[in-house]
Amino acid sequence: MSFVLLGCSPGGSINQRPVRVQPELPAWAAKGYPGGYEQWWRLNKKPIARTELNEIRNLYFNVKAKTAINGRYPIGSVVVKAQHRMASGGKGMPYQIAVMRKEGGQKQNGWTFAVY
Repeated sequence: MSFVLLGCSPGGSINQRPVRVQPELPAWAAKGYPGGYEQWWRLNKKPIARTELNEIRNLYFNVKAKTAINGRYPIGSVVVKAQHRMASGGKGMPYQIAVMRKEGGQKQNGWTFAVY
């Protein structure tokens, strides 16, 4: 499994400009993470606390991802993981956003990845 890392600015705010760290930067990743993902269906009812990492996580699914059956996601599914520092209580701008997008193909079971 491979990941594409996209830059975060030192101040903790998300930087939408991608930093290429491998030759397979998905075309969609250069456009930035999906705006409005906070309004999507949230998988977890309460934020997921990861005290060992000092973070709180929320997972969001777009409409297509929500229709998955038995772990089979249709093409066009998008999953967003928003990560906040514990001190923020899960509020405000996350320090990192990870995005998975189902595009099809053989690699990684058809998923592409980006981290902002």
